Amino acid sequence: MDFFRNTDADMIIPATTSTVFRNYPDGATAAPYGTYLIDLHQQEDTLWSNLNTSHRRNIRRAKNSGVVIKDGMPQLKTVYTLVWETFKRSSIPFMKYDEFQRMVASLGENIKIFIAERQGEIQGCTVVPFSLHRAYYVYGGSAPQPMPGANNLLHWHAIEQFKSLGVNHYDFVGARISPPKGSKQEGLKTFKERFGGELVQGYMWKYPLHRLSYAAYSMAVRLLRGGYIVDAEKHKLSKS
Repeated sequence: MDFFRNTDADMIIPATTSTVFRNYPDGATAAPYGTYLIDLHQQEDTLWSNLNTSHRRNIRRAKNSGVVIKDGMPQLKTVYTLVWETFKRSSIPFMKYDEFQRMVASLGENIKIFIAERQGEIQGCTVVPFSLHRAYYVYGGSAPQPMPGANNLLHWHAIEQFKSLGVNHYDFVGARISPPKGSKQEGLKTFKERFGGELVQGYMWKYPLHRLSYAAYSMAVRLLRGGYIVDAEKHKLSKS
């Protein structure tokens, strides 16, 4: 923080939702945040038994209905479109295709893209950068009305694949703490929780270095995309 105070930077923006900090600096705007981690050192039958019964049922249902999981890299443009449309339904901006393509190419062998397909129609997809330390579910896309269980099967397949590669953890990347009952955020949290991972709780934060510029930038972000998650969740800090 001392280094950045001596630069011309106006603010430190929040890190991505794949980053959960153990602490935050004095003077920061902070909010409690977490992620669900699955320890891939466990035996596969243990990982399976850790799944909620509804997830296991939905995975079997998807398989019985003919849903199969394939490598999505050959259909990169289709994957991008599915993710873009999924973000659009939630009024969340997403990068342009050439940016997405460069990101995937830059990761080389350290990224996996899976698609769930049934009778030639894509039901959902996952985009997962990884190292031996951890696999990160950073982006996902879903058809407007996917085959029930297709997305459950996608993640279970990814868990199996990364375990076989010797990766230590599967990270669902982001979970809001105590989301409102019945909200979309609660639904997402419950979906991730039911895979049997551990909730690792910490913080996300942003920091003003130049107050006027910080205020102007924060206002612009609120107008363009409703603000950062830290802005929506900061009221929970005293309760965490």
